[in-house]
Amino acid sequence: MTSNTQGSLGILNLERGPAPAAPRLGSILNPTTFDFPVISETVAGAWAENVIRGEPALESA
Repeated sequence: MTSNTQGSLGILNLERGPAPAAPRLGSILNPTTFDFPVISETVAGAWAENVIRGEPALESA
């Protein structure tokens, strides 16, 4: 078993339609902003309105 002493950052993205242009340097959406691994996933069906409203179907995400 190996031990990972360096943490990572997990980011759950809202679904926004077509992919935007590459994020700018310094943006939380740009993995090169951080000195550690970044895991980024888009949650299917997680549109802003659904998340704010508290859509029960998204709870398992």
